[in-house]
Amino acid sequence: MVGAFALATAFAASAQSAPWYPSKFGAKDELGAANYLTPAIALQAAKLVKTGKVY
Repeated sequence: MVGAFALATAFAASAQSAPWYPSKFGAKDELGAANYLTPAIALQAAKLVKTGKVY
């Protein structure tokens, strides 16, 4: 049990030392893939809706 705790603690410390995946939009990026959403893409997506049905 102590070994598992030590391993988890070591893993958590190493995970906090460096980002697991640096954002191409900068260190303070919070949007992720939403950065790619443009008005033109939103319009294309809206045109795909044919009914108001939700599944």
